[in-house]
Amino acid sequence: GEQSWLPSPLYGRWQDLFKEATSARGRFGQRSAVWNRLMSFNRSEDLSRTLEGGLKAHTPDNRYNFGVTWHNALMRGWEEWGADAWIAENFRGTLQSAVWLLRQEFAYALDLHSPMTLAAPWDSLEAKLLW
Repeated sequence: GEQSWLPSPLYGRWQDLFKEATSARGRFGQRSAVWNRLMSFNRSEDLSRTLEGGLKAHTPDNRYNFGVTWHNALMRGWEEWGADAWIAENFRGTLQSAVWLLRQEFAYALDLHSPMTLAAPWDSLEAKLLW
């Protein structure tokens, strides 16, 4: 069969994590990823304030999200993530899919036809897509 280049979205695991973050904050705060400051949980942000600037009065919207930085997901050790290592792995898979898609879209325009190698100059777009 054909293997998908998209990672599994792991909806069930994210839903369980969301339930814990909203109803059992103490337990959520004890997770390796939260305790080690590798992941955050944010809610009631004001996206329009972000877009319009700080002078707009804060009017929270009904949004929730988990924040994971590129550096934490790709560069921090699995031991720091502990049982939450699946979060970093899911982030990596999603990022790899985005890189693959961008590579396909930019291949002809940027002459990236040849396979990526570690010999690519580190300041090139190809090397940046690799990371």
